[in-house]
Amino acid sequence: MGIARSRIENIKTRVDLEGLLDRSRKSPVFLLKHSSMCPISASVLSAYEEFVQGQGTHRPWIYGLIRVIEESSLSDQLSAYVGVQHASPQLLLIKDLKVIWHDSHWRLTLQKMKEVVNQFLQASQREGII
Repeated sequence: MGIARSRIENIKTRVDLEGLLDRSRKSPVFLLKHSSMCPISASVLSAYEEFVQGQGTHRPWIYGLIRVIEESSLSDQLSAYVGVQHASPQLLLIKDLKVIWHDSHWRLTLQKMKEVVNQFLQASQREGII
């Protein structure tokens, strides 16, 4: 999953987080909150990497990762910015500074991630966004 990891931005500072959120004005942002101490989170991270790999480079998605144990304050700041209660693992889809979808724990499968992309693309086409 080397290519996928190179496309996933590790969010380590408040400036990183604010920059990522600001970039959601132009491109959809997937942001995974991952715990290195949780086996469910390890499985979700693997699915996320596979998901990113499968999206290729033809879509303007942005992929981020917050390691919640190492960067716990960022997780709290994200919750405050977007108004979504903390969970881990947790995946958020952010567009125009708003969370348009999020889910957590065992529901975060590769299949679910693909479904969310398809739903987002269909809604965007209906609304003339893309």
